Amino acid sequence: MGNIILNKERVSYGIQVTMETIICYKCAIPFGVPDSYKKNLINTGESFYCPNGHSQCYTEPKISVLQKKLEKSMHDAEAESRRLRDIIDRKNSSIGSITRQKSAIKGQLTKIKNRVKNGVCPCCNRTFKNLADHISLMHPEWKKT
Repeated sequence: MGNIILNKERVSYGIQVTMETIICYKCAIPFGVPDSYKKNLINTGESFYCPNGHSQCYTEPKISVLQKKLEKSMHDAEAESRRLRDIIDRKNSSIGSITRQKSAIKGQLTKIKNRVKNGVCPCCNRTFKNLADHISLMHPEWKKT
């Protein structure tokens, strides 16, 4: 604690306190409070009184304002996360569907190629010996596929 200096007219303490001025909303009297006390009043929204006894408070505590902002930010972030997850799920579903379609088309193409290299017309299902000979002689790469 600070040093106490006694003299006939006053008592002094060897500490310094920074004061904040508040003006009463009702009677307009200015009065001082320690700055840490005023910060606490603003943050908590607790009631206090002017020297003339008028009750007052800071309407919405800073903590409440910041808490509301934080909650809104968290809610917005969660909503955005759900929206992005939905988009990813739809894209993955589309990719799966396209992959299955590709596989089915590839299977049908292979089936048609096999029939053609064996001399079967893909339109009328008739077998032509000349087509099979033509494929094996002129397009031997088809025999490998």
